Amino acid sequence: MIRERSKIYLVISMAMLIVLILCYGMAVGSYIELRKNTKDTVTAILDNGITGERIREIIKTEQEQDKTVLFAAWKEEHNVTAAGQEGIRSTGLNLIKAQGSLQLIFGTGSVLDEDDMSGCLLSEKAAEALFGSSDAAGKTVVCRDREYTVRGILKADAPVLAVRGFNGGQEKGAAYGDAPGSGKDTAESAEMLTLGAKDSLKEFMVRHSLSGRILELSLLAEIAQIFVIILPVVTAGCLAAVLVRGLLMNIRMRKRLLPAVWALLLIIVAAVLFITISKVLHIPSDIIPTKWSDFGFWSAWFKEKREAFLFLLQAGKSYEQAADILLFARCAGLSMISFVLYFFCARNCFLSDCDV
Repeated sequence: MIRERSKIYLVISMAMLIVLILCYGMAVGSYIELRKNTKDTVTAILDNGITGERIREIIKTEQEQDKTVLFAAWKEEHNVTAAGQEGIRSTGLNLIKAQGSLQLIFGTGSVLDEDDMSGCLLSEKAAEALFGSSDAAGKTVVCRDREYTVRGILKADAPVLAVRGFNGGQEKGAAYGDAPGSGKDTAESAEMLTLGAKDSLKEFMVRHSLSGRILELSLLAEIAQIFVIILPVVTAGCLAAVLVRGLLMNIRMRKRLLPAVWALLLIIVAAVLFITISKVLHIPSDIIPTKWSDFGFWSAWFKEKREAFLFLLQAGKSYEQAADILLFARCAGLSMISFVLYFFCARNCFLSDCDV
């Protein structure tokens, strides 16, 4: 009976161990993808937006600088209906209007001339929905009573149509997708501003008298890495405790060789843990105070990061930014599941050993 019970505990422990490994592997994969997505660019939600005229002024000013800072001013609209030229197929997609560097929004290879108001970029999903194939270059897309020629295909996980926008200060009708002859004043403003992560978005906004809140997506990766390293730290801590216990027991028993072996194993565990954490853990530069006598630094820093995190969750986001938050939630959730399963595995193994 006791042996049967120990076998059941062993089977349960092995099943939990397999689930643990799978969950932790997926958590690490989500963290790596999140870190990759959030390290290249930084985005702000603008308070009053930027008109097309203002965007052109900023581009001209930046071109006169010693170091030109590339930026993208854009807005995204969800569930916009688009159709192929024949009108046979239609689909709902995310319409992105942008000026500036589209590569900052979509990555490398996303090229559309700045003054190309009749061209567009289409994601693979949108192309397949509209034309039945991702080979859609040169074909025509109709969106909001305006025709666009597909210049290229985007690598995006969502159905996306990207066009140039905000080209005029006060333009009428079909220039921005309204019915021709409507006479409606449809001058638009970009709502989002994106720069490369190597450039200072705060300095850029101050230089051009822009106001808004920065979406610190990199904060998600910084928090996610804490969830990822919980399990290795706890596992190494438990293993170190076992090794220290064995070392002390062998010293107490006055054995000569075994204490050295236990000490060597303890050093190896500590070294592996240090290397693992140093590879994964990224310490942001703003966490280090400029003055060691600034005792209120940590509380102010924590309050600032807390407000930034809450704003990040509450603010309106593009599809890609929302996907990053889902990656963060998946990483945190899977890491905590792995952490709980670890203790269940350890408990079952302990009970199995005790019964035998």
